[in-house]
Amino acid sequence: MKRVLCLPGGGLLGTITTTMLVNFQKHIGMSLQKFFNSYHGESTGSLEGSVLAAGGDIQMLQDLYIQNGYHIFTPQHSWLTPWNKFKYPLYDRQRVLGPLETSLKSLGVETYGQLKQKFVCGAVNELTKESNYFKSDDPTLKDERVIDIVERSFSALMYFGPTIDNKNKVVYGDNGTGINNNPTLPAFFENLSAIMAGEEFEFYCFGTGWTSVVDNFETVSKWNLINQLWDFYLANGETLARVQAQIQAITTMNWIAKNLSNVKFFYYNVEIPKKLNVMDGRDYIQEYVNYGNSVKF
Repeated sequence: MKRVLCLPGGGLLGTITTTMLVNFQKHIGMSLQKFFNSYHGESTGSLEGSVLAAGGDIQMLQDLYIQNGYHIFTPQHSWLTPWNKFKYPLYDRQRVLGPLETSLKSLGVETYGQLKQKFVCGAVNELTKESNYFKSDDPTLKDERVIDIVERSFSALMYFGPTIDNKNKVVYGDNGTGINNNPTLPAFFENLSAIMAGEEFEFYCFGTGWTSVVDNFETVSKWNLINQLWDFYLANGETLARVQAQIQAITTMNWIAKNLSNVKFFYYNVEIPKKLNVMDGRDYIQEYVNYGNSVKF
């Protein structure tokens, strides 16, 4: 039996994820490392997955979010330099990489090859618009620093800016900005050969909160062009493609688990108010913790 932990993106909403995982560890009565065999993460989920794959306790991860979240998502530009908002990212990526590197070093891990369990994260190649996946068991990546790879996965263009790989001449963007913010389907296909050979797998996805996007007929039927464009591109902080991709990932995995006897799928998430459904909600950290604690196992 192999168990795979899937960790979606969502910025500081990852506090909901880590809170659920703290309680899930208590529920199963063993460390997450003993329960799970591998980790797949996108964006903030890549940060979580890398620490867990390095052997870090989930409480360490929870503390990283709670203690550093407000500072990370404090804008790096002041009212004295408003023009910088149009030239540079809103937030300083070093405020993420610093605490992550400190956590990894405390675990004796610096490079991808030193991770104790398999870890996979993704990023968009901005040159080709393809999603690239970085696997810790890839021998060509064993000497790469973990933070350099994870950085690629949370490079949300407006928030932290792209990651420029001068060595390989590639520019990376956050894979969560596309259709792969939920890594469950990539995790399934990564293990497809073993699944088709009959090996038993359980996939667990812990979300970052969700807000209902359902509208009523009376409202939508009267939308003008501005309403339609707003709904397609900006409503709920998502594009239509990302909303559909999230639904598709969960629906598809449920269908797979129903039709393949050797695959099981478990999905844990919680509905949150629309105002809290933002990746940089630094004023909502305690509320994220409270919502995470409301999920029962």
